[in-house]
Amino acid sequence: MKLLSVITINYNNLSGLKKTVPSVVNQKNIRFEYIVIDGGSTDGSAEFISENASLFHYTCSEKDRGIYNAMNKGIAQATGDYLLFMNSGDELIDDPFILEKCLPYLQQDVVSFSCQLRKNGSLQGIRTHAASPSLFQLWMSGLKHQSTFIKRSLFEKYGNYDESFRIAGDYEFWIRIGIHPHVRFQGVNQVIAIFELDGVSQQATWGEEHERIEQIWLPHLIADFKRLRELNFFDKPKVLAVGKAIAKSVKRLRRRK
Repeated sequence: MKLLSVITINYNNLSGLKKTVPSVVNQKNIRFEYIVIDGGSTDGSAEFISENASLFHYTCSEKDRGIYNAMNKGIAQATGDYLLFMNSGDELIDDPFILEKCLPYLQQDVVSFSCQLRKNGSLQGIRTHAASPSLFQLWMSGLKHQSTFIKRSLFEKYGNYDESFRIAGDYEFWIRIGIHPHVRFQGVNQVIAIFELDGVSQQATWGEEHERIEQIWLPHLIADFKRLRELNFFDKPKVLAVGKAIAKSVKRLRRRK
């Protein structure tokens, strides 16, 4: 059985930590190590981690240089075949066997499952991933790390998260490894996690970092990608729905004639 490394990073989010930790430690029939990296919280998070130390394989609580510095600290301690980042506030769904159910699918380098999108406790939708996402699709929407398993060997070969990014370091990583055709991505249409739509990834600086990633990794492709995005307008569900409605109306008119 493959060994999984589940990594949680946290900074002054005790309420989120109290949701994330139980969803992970209650998993059954699965070999995994649980690593928790705290950024020197002052809201009681460090005390919570210390009080529950027996649940974790490794913990630390110290000042860091941001999200991706903390995630890289977790990577440095991980020994699993695949890594899953469940940061404070993220949750696995209410199924103690959900990680076990993921194991048969862990064959490619990066395997992304679906996740629920929630805001203020209300379901906003389901985020799915293409069965075999292309570089264009990675550029369009990236992957949700809360439901994505990453081979540890990818970090060893291509490097860890770029700590110069504040909120788009995981997106940069997808693009950086996605330009290599031999790195295999897979999407699985099964919900395994919950993502709250009120984290730092929703901040305005995302666009600036997105543009910087394009300039670094896609300078010769970005014009083509933007053109493809314009053409992709016709694949949007609302546009398709309008097209279907028009087609039905035309059929009815023909029948009347």
